[in-house]
Amino acid sequence: MLEKIIKNIKNILEKRENHIIKSKVNQNRNHSFLNTKKAKLITALLLITIIVFVLIMLIIADIKKQKYVEYDGENLKESKYPGYKELLDELKEEHPNWTFTLFYTKLDWEEVISNEGHKDNV
Repeated sequence: MLEKIIKNIKNILEKRENHIIKSKVNQNRNHSFLNTKKAKLITALLLITIIVFVLIMLIIADIKKQKYVEYDGENLKESKYPGYKELLDELKEEHPNWTFTLFYTKLDWEEVISNEGHKDNV
């Protein structure tokens, strides 16, 4: 009788132990899954942030870049450069074989004039 009680207690303890082990395994799986999901989300956000930063830097670099544009009689901003279109058109008429190239330096005209003839910015 005592042996039967001990055997039943052992069975109950084994079942309880197995149940605890299965619970821990499931918890670890869930925790591991959540960590994987969180890591993927963080990686995706980091990648998106890097891509946006690179695109912004490329746009800024392009804006600052000097540009050469062949003058075709229509592509000069007359409001920004008053009087130049007429002068260039006259030169084109006088020299039809010449190619005129517009050079956009992205420099501020007032700053260029104020620094003209100075070796340093004093």
